[in-house]
Amino acid sequence: MCNRHYHFRRRHGTLPPLIFKTGCDVEGCDRPHEGLGLCKLHRERLKKTGTTDDPIRYETDADRFWSKVDRRGPDECWPWLGIVVASYGHFWLRGRSIVAHRAAYEFAKGPIPEGLHIDHLCHSRSAGCPRGACPHRLCQNPAHLEAVTQQENNYRSARIQTEETRQRRSAAGKLGATARWGSEVKAPGPCSEPGCGRDSLCQGLCTRHYRQHRRRDTRMRRSTDEETK
Repeated sequence: MCNRHYHFRRRHGTLPPLIFKTGCDVEGCDRPHEGLGLCKLHRERLKKTGTTDDPIRYETDADRFWSKVDRRGPDECWPWLGIVVASYGHFWLRGRSIVAHRAAYEFAKGPIPEGLHIDHLCHSRSAGCPRGACPHRLCQNPAHLEAVTQQENNYRSARIQTEETRQRRSAAGKLGATARWGSEVKAPGPCSEPGCGRDSLCQGLCTRHYRQHRRRDTRMRRSTDEETK
């Protein structure tokens, strides 16, 4: 009842008698009552999972793992449907939490050789792979997983990040120049040096020729200063 009718019936002594529960409302449960008509076990289960039903029991760890994977076509990515931490899926195995794609490799191809890392072959330089939130990190397709050394894994990651960094810095530079000068920045043209096909960086010159001109101007300035002395 609402607050108004509760106090009205309390003043007039017409409140219904209090009913104290002694057991759990779940059928077949004889544990003592904890709250909300449930015992402590079913109350915590309702709080975590939204239901008081018993959890599904799997025969093996592999069955439990693949039940959390959206298995699609053989060439498609298989997204992880379980717990995600720092953009990577996590799976409880042998008493500890491990990244899900390592478990996928073990269940599909066998034990991971000592000292090797699991690399996602589906990761690319496309716009669908933003840094820090790449959807391919959740892929569990064994065809997209390869055991490589840490050096090779770092090399592949750096190669992709270098391209991403170049594009990001280029976009940031254009945005900064637009904010400073209030006009749209034009695309760089070719270098003005004969026979050079690189894009111009400053004063119509590419990076290489711009530095050569700077060094030449510096030497000429120093020689002029020495002559005047």
